[in-house]
Amino acid sequence: MSALGKVAAVKLSLPEWLVATFLRLCLKPVLGPPFPIAFQRFWMEFCALLNPPPLGNTVRRVTLGGVPDVLVTPAGVEPDGEVSGPPPGSTKGPTGPRPVVLYLHGGAFITGSYRSHAGLVGYLARGLRAPVHAIEYRLGPEHTWPAGHDDALAAYRALLARVPAHRLVVAGDSAGGVMVADLLLALRDSGEPQPAAAVMLSPAVGLDAERRPGAGERDTVVRRGWIAQVTAAMQRPTDDPHEVLLGRDLTGLAPIHLQYSTEELFADECAEFAAQLRAAAQSVGSPDRNEVRVFAGPFHVLAVLPGVLKRSRAALAEVVQFAAGRVHAATAAADAAQESAQAGGTAQAG
Repeated sequence: MSALGKVAAVKLSLPEWLVATFLRLCLKPVLGPPFPIAFQRFWMEFCALLNPPPLGNTVRRVTLGGVPDVLVTPAGVEPDGEVSGPPPGSTKGPTGPRPVVLYLHGGAFITGSYRSHAGLVGYLARGLRAPVHAIEYRLGPEHTWPAGHDDALAAYRALLARVPAHRLVVAGDSAGGVMVADLLLALRDSGEPQPAAAVMLSPAVGLDAERRPGAGERDTVVRRGWIAQVTAAMQRPTDDPHEVLLGRDLTGLAPIHLQYSTEELFADECAEFAAQLRAAAQSVGSPDRNEVRVFAGPFHVLAVLPGVLKRSRAALAEVVQFAAGRVHAATAAADAAQESAQAGGTAQAG
C-alpha cells in the first residue's frame, strides 16, 4: 500500500454559466474525434485540476480483487469502514461501522480515472464519512467489452469478502453509471448479494443518441462524435438484449438513486430509465424504493463538480443522504434478522 498523501483544497462557488462555458469551450471539443484517445485522457485529467478534492482525506493506491484501485478514506475512518475517531474539529461522530463505497468513474469507457474524478470521490468520502474505492478498470480500445465490467464485478466480490453487503454502496457516473446497473443485474442473475444502495449519476443508458437529432446540444461535455468513437472502440454489442439497459427487467436490484439534468444529451433516455425504475418498484409493492432527482440545466453529471459549484455540492449531498439512509435501513434489518435467528436457536436449545 503506497500513500499518495493528504489531499488538500479549498471549495469554490463559481457562477454556473462560467463553468458551463469553460466545459463547452475547453473540454467538450477535445472529447471525441479528431483527437486521439490518449490525448483525451490527458486533457480530462488536466481540466479536473480545476475541480480539486476537499481537505483531510488520505489517498492510497491499492488493489482490489486484482484491479488497480485508489482508496480514499476520511480522517477517523479505517479502510474497512470501522470508525477510529470523530471527524476533524468535532468531539462526536458516528460510532458504528461506516458504509464502504465502490466507485466506477465515467469517461465513455475509454477515458477517465481517479484523477479525473478526484473532486467527486473526495467529497463523497467526506460527506458519507466512508472509505471510497475508485477502481481504475480496464478501458477501451486496449480492452474491449466486457473487460471493465469484469473488473467491477471482481472488485465488488473482493469487497463482499471483507464487508457485509448491507454496508456496501456502488456508485458511478456516465459510463460508470451504466456499469453500476450492469453490475447489479449480473449480481441478481448469479444470485449474489446486492449492495445496500446504488447511485447512478447521468448514466449513458442510451448510446444511440442519433435517434434524437438536435437533442442535448447544450450538454456541457458529451457530443455525438464521441459516442461514435466509443462504440467503435469498445465493440460492445448494441442489439444484444443482454447488453441493452433500457427495457431490461429491473426487479430484484438494490435501491437506486438516479440523477440527471434536463438538457444533457441522455436526458430522454434517463427519463425512460427512471420510468422503468418506478414501474419495477411498484411491481413489488415498494414505490419509494428508488429515488430520482432531475436538475434543470445542461450539466452532464452535475455532482462531478463539487470543488467549484454550490449546486454540485447540493446534488452530492442528496447522494450522501440516500446512501446513508439505505445503509442504515439495511444494517438495521440485518441486525434484526441476526437477533431473530439467535433467539430461535436459543429456543430450540432450550
